[in-house]
Amino acid sequence: MNLIRNFIIKTTSWINFVIRNFNQNIPIYTNQNPKGLKIHLGCGNINLQGWINIDARDFKHVHLISDGFDLSKFKENSVAEFYLCHVLEHFSFSESKDFLKKLYNLLEPGGQIRVSVPDVEKLFKLYNEQKKLNVIKNAIMGGQSYTNDFHKSIYDYEELKNILESINFKNISSWKTKDVFGQSIGDWSDGVYKYNMQSYDISLNLVGKK
Repeated sequence: MNLIRNFIIKTTSWINFVIRNFNQNIPIYTNQNPKGLKIHLGCGNINLQGWINIDARDFKHVHLISDGFDLSKFKENSVAEFYLCHVLEHFSFSESKDFLKKLYNLLEPGGQIRVSVPDVEKLFKLYNEQKKLNVIKNAIMGGQSYTNDFHKSIYDYEELKNILESINFKNISSWKTKDVFGQSIGDWSDGVYKYNMQSYDISLNLVGKK
């Protein structure tokens, strides 16, 4: 009887654990240097460890819920790195520049911003190849599945680089997800569109330093 009782208790505990954690986003541990304050803006369901995860949606791994990315809790010159993956396009052109200026002021000297956005050059190339608007429309205009899932601006390499330079970001260069994080982290920085048995990289990744 004791064996049966212990089995039932253990099984019940395991089932309860699975139920509690079914909707948890898997923690992602990267090979990045943990020094300094790192902020992941618009983290969505990506649970980066060692980062402050900020999003408008109430995921359990989100440390700060903020619809408009209110960063008043952080002091100027205090942040080592900002990471934004497919976030900037949700702002208008003027809003995005003002937002990047705010992030610049919060960065410590030598701090950096790492940005990933849909690359219209790659998307237009994909459209010209497939002649199907349905293939690229969500990448350009947003998935439009919830309130904030709409795009207000588009970027190619020159446009994004010029904006970053106008704010005084230096040493602007491209980056690859696995080179930076040691692995794919499940976001669009190295995400691909699959169509007609082919995979298409759709993102532009740039990093700049203060």
